[in-house]
This record gives sequence, structure tokens and C-alpha cells, in this order.
Amino acid sequence: MDVISFSVGGEGPSDGSTLLDSACDRMVDEGIVMCVAAGNSGPATRSIVTPGTAVKVITVGAMDAAGDIFQKSSRGPTPDNRVKPDLVAVGVDVASARSGTLHGEGTMSGTSMAAPQVAGAAAVVLEKQPDLDPASVKRALLSSADDIGLSGPDNTYGYGAINLSSALSLVEEPEEDRADPEVFSLDLSSSTATAGDPVTIEAGVAGDVSSVEVHVVGEDREIRVPMRDFDGNGVYTGRWETRFWDPGNYSIAVEATDPFGGTETSAVPFVLT
Repeated sequence: MDVISFSVGGEGPSDGSTLLDSACDRMVDEGIVMCVAAGNSGPATRSIVTPGTAVKVITVGAMDAAGDIFQKSSRGPTPDNRVKPDLVAVGVDVASARSGTLHGEGTMSGTSMAAPQVAGAAAVVLEKQPDLDPASVKRALLSSADDIGLSGPDNTYGYGAINLSSALSLVEEPEEDRADPEVFSLDLSSSTATAGDPVTIEAGVAGDVSSVEVHVVGEDREIRVPMRDFDGNGVYTGRWETRFWDPGNYSIAVEATDPFGGTETSAVPFVLT
């Protein structure tokens, strides 16, 4: 299984941490492209329903054939202020098979009609480049979308209307032309510290980056700490307060994530005495 079209939604939004959100993100981690309907709770803002709020899925809103947003198509942002949906596809008056009708077909409208079209596009992209991971498929579809609505990603149209021809052209580009995130340096204020002493982490990060965070992992406890590029020079800084942590061996990893779910990680060992 390479692609799942998921036209199912909960009754409300989440910050991406519900069991259903987590299950969908885990499927992406296992190598499956997840295309999820945004929901039909619009036009209110913050109306994306779970699991459209999951971080790594492709959340799909609905538009009509003229490019106007379907009135009921759910809008972002998510409760934790991420842009959603990711993109839109035609979801108004879509003809399909339908039981109980005279000719076995009918038309319906909604984001559940739009999501399968994006899933089909993802399958065609994978047919063109079978080695792409889900983050690369998402990057191709979002980066090549026709920007409609407000300039740039917005909480009505996402990155815009799906454009399969442009996506296929994009995946034909050489790998070196793609700005994947890269953690090219990782420095600590000290490789060891006494419990109670703060540890400063600096990481050099390049590429198309949406977030950078430190992941501290010990035998019995772990924490994630956001990092910030205060000077705009590609060097991200984070601080780990150790005063409530037990002595032991730890791993300190810096994870850079791009807007499409791709990640790059660099890690070093650390000893807390």
C-alpha cells in the first residue's frame, strides 16, 4: 500500500495530538502517503477536523471548477497555529458511482470528494518516481500547486490548487536542485554538565526549514525544546534546563523539519553528572 485516501473526520479540530492524528502520522512514517479530507465545517476559521489536523498528512480542502472555495470547506489554522489545509482540489458536483440511484451514479460536494483526487495525483507521482518518500511526494504536490487566494500558503486554499502536470515536472528535477533541510553542525556549550547547569545547543541548519527543535532523550525521560534563529544567519539556538533531571547518559538530537514533513536529524551523546 503506497497511498491512502481518507475521507473521514472527527467532530472538531485538534492540535494534531489525538489518537487518530497520531495514527495517520505514523502511517506516513511507515512510508504511506496519507491524503485526508479537511472537513465540511467552514467557512469558520479553525474548523479543520481531525485527522486533517495531523502534521504529516496532506490535508485537502474543496473548491469548485472555477477555483472558488467550497463554502463549507474547513479552514485553518489548527489550534497550534499551523497552516491547513495543505491544498485544494475540485470537490463540488463531483460525479461518481452511487448505489440506490437509477443509473448507479450521482454527484456530491465536499472535501471528501476532493481528497481522492489528490490521492490519485500522489499515485501518479509515485508511478513517475517510485523511490520518493511521503514527504517528497507532499513537497512535490504543494510546491507545484497553483497559488490562488492570498499570496503564499493561507488557511483557506493552503498552498493552492493541485496541478499534477507541474508536480510531475518538478519530480523530474535533479535531487541537488531541491532544498531539503540539512543540519550541518551541532555544538553544545559542554559535552558534560552537572545536574542544574543549563546546556546551550547551537545548530547550523540549511535548506527549506519550517521548524528546528532539540530532542533530549534519556533512559527514563525525554523532552523537545524549540530552537530559534535569532540573527537570521541559519544558526539555531536552544537551551536545556537540567535542574530537574537525573544524572545519566543522554542523546541530544537536533531535528530540522521542512514545510512538507521532511526531516533531517543530527545527534551527539551527552553525560549529566
